[in-house]
Amino acid sequence: MTSRERMIIALNGRQPDRVPVAPDISNMVPCRLTGKPFWEIYDNQDPPIWKAYIEAVKYFRMDGWFIL
Repeated sequence: MTSRERMIIALNGRQPDRVPVAPDISNMVPCRLTGKPFWEIYDNQDPPIWKAYIEAVKYFRMDGWFIL
């Protein structure tokens, strides 16, 4: 089962193959992993926060979801 399938199944109240892991790392952790100051991400969109979040999810190998 893919991470996406796991999250969708769990959010629909069904039983996935394992418990999805999606801690709230939506702001600070992705910014820190870029190695850039937070204003580069929030003011200059370098990179956009959604891209930084996706890279953080890949880095920690967890199931993630993000709503703009």
